[in-house]
Amino acid sequence: MTATPVLAVDAGGTWMRSAVVSGGRLFGAMKRDSPNFIRNRLPLEDLQEAFLDEIRTTVLHYRERHFRFSSIAIAFPGPVRGGSVYGAPTLWGPMNSPYPLIRRLRGRLGGTGIRQIAVINDMTAMGWRYVSRRMKDFCIITVSSGIGSKIFWNGEAMLGSSAMGGEIGHWFCGDRYGNLVCDCGERGHLGAVSSGRGIAKLAASMLQSGGGEASAPEEQIESLDVIEGVLRGDRFWNNVLEESVKPLASAIRLIALSTGLSLFIVVGGFASSLGRAYTKALSNAVLDDKFMRTFNYSGRGIRIVIGESSDYQALRGLWNYLNSGNAEVYRLS
Repeated sequence: MTATPVLAVDAGGTWMRSAVVSGGRLFGAMKRDSPNFIRNRLPLEDLQEAFLDEIRTTVLHYRERHFRFSSIAIAFPGPVRGGSVYGAPTLWGPMNSPYPLIRRLRGRLGGTGIRQIAVINDMTAMGWRYVSRRMKDFCIITVSSGIGSKIFWNGEAMLGSSAMGGEIGHWFCGDRYGNLVCDCGERGHLGAVSSGRGIAKLAASMLQSGGGEASAPEEQIESLDVIEGVLRGDRFWNNVLEESVKPLASAIRLIALSTGLSLFIVVGGFASSLGRAYTKALSNAVLDDKFMRTFNYSGRGIRIVIGESSDYQALRGLWNYLNSGNAEVYRLS
């Protein structure tokens, strides 16, 4: 899986993005709804079957348009190890056991012309988009349906033997946020507060506690309401944003102090939609700690930047990963 064209799929918790990638260029890029547990109130097993159906349908879509490829690479929204996935909160909700994704794909993709499969975590794929000779040490964080991260050190993703490296969205933020439920089913996780879905829950909670007024009823608040309110300059929505980034800022301080990393790249639909307003709020929260204001990293201090605005970063990242020389690839049979 190197120089030949590859079908790349970014299976997000909200959107499925795909394209045939060749020479680092995207062909036939498309974006559609993910078959997630919010849109489809189905048992876990049925959601997993719907995902397999979506992958097969995607392959056939490109076949019908005469694209040539024999390999597929998937960026998956959860920990991946040994061909199995160990969680997919934003896509499938709570899981109690690993899911043998590669084995299931082998059964579903027969007769489609696919001969090789690669599956990696979506944040790992996203990070590979930014790895270069000049950029080898950084932490990439997504603020989208959920919260996730990956530390890249000397150009390699730090996953650990459990493949759980970067799953900061399931870090417990304290009893202060204990009323907010994460997609994994637990309470008070970072993803329940600081993600796009989480911030909508936080806004509703702040309204219930008398923290302000909003144009939308509490039970109907969505992340788009927050985005529009912040961009309007509405005080309540800015207060929601400032509250939501506090636990994420704590996580960034811990990562920075424990690793020495200074560059944090923020991606994901929610953060990208707010742009400078988001990085300003997050940076202010990180530097609210006096020690962080005086501790100097590499002579430049902590940098929090928004990544590129493209919807297809992970697809390009998958291509870079496959051409890194370290890709884990499975044969279809």
